[in-house]
Amino acid sequence: MKILHDTILKDGLALSDSILKVDSFINHQIDPKLMSQVGKEFINEGENILLIDDFLSVGNAILDLRDIVNQGGATVVGVGIIIEKGFKEGRENLLKEGFHLKSLAIVEKMEKGKITLNKIK
Repeated sequence: MKILHDTILKDGLALSDSILKVDSFINHQIDPKLMSQVGKEFINEGENILLIDDFLSVGNAILDLRDIVNQGGATVVGVGIIIEKGFKEGRENLLKEGFHLKSLAIVEKMEKGKITLNKIK
């Protein structure tokens, strides 16, 4: 997704080799406990659910969301990620769990303040 790649390169800040700051264009400051309770109000038994998340690092957020979906009797049918840290194990962890996964942008590396993204498909 070219506009996302361009925005990450223009406005994203590589604070270290593993921390990418993007809150100027993606707000990821939420209360996970509150969102867990809110999510349960919207999940109905037998539904198919597509999970969307802003970042993928190691995959724990998606695994926790899957647990919430399962508790509601629904099924996760796929995962959409806005920005994936390709140098972390999140993709591998989720694929091992059988998730169908699509990321809009994959950060290959960050070093000395420079962000390197994968090629746009």
